[in-house]
Amino acid sequence: MRKLKVDLGDLEIAFVTDQMSGIEHYLDRESGKVLMITEDDRRAADTFFEEAGAEADESELDAKFDEWLDDYDCQDWQEDSIRDAVLIERGGAKRFIHTPHQDSRDGYSDMADFAETVANERMQGLLAVALHGKGAFRRFKDVLYDYPDEQKRFFEFSAQRLKDRMVEWLNDEGIELDS
Repeated sequence: MRKLKVDLGDLEIAFVTDQMSGIEHYLDRESGKVLMITEDDRRAADTFFEEAGAEADESELDAKFDEWLDDYDCQDWQEDSIRDAVLIERGGAKRFIHTPHQDSRDGYSDMADFAETVANERMQGLLAVALHGKGAFRRFKDVLYDYPDEQKRFFEFSAQRLKDRMVEWLNDEGIELDS
């Protein structure tokens, strides 16, 4: 297992970003940095590779990219993420790992498991009812709203479960967190 310093806050953003948003995240196995790539970034990287040509070798690509980027119509703040998209294309799966998105089943499981830990029988019953059928997430949060201490405890519980999933994913990828 390889030790790597990873910013769990950045990794959390990657895990909770809606997969329908068009934003993908990658973990750099070398630096531990979490990279965010938009569809626009990926299209720009594809455009670069088309214009650079298949005959360009690795040693020329950095210089060609800097030259291409000078002429490419984008904002200054976009340059780093386009550069990251090009790096991901070049580095492939050996260097970059696509981060998973948290599944709604994970969130539901967190709610159901939390409900079992509630000592107040009335509240536990309300949460059990809230968890059935469509709209369970909203109803569950509505019940928690009336119990601020339990609401806080749920957010802490849920955050810990997310952290546990992130650490488990890293371990599955052969990475141990270096604190």
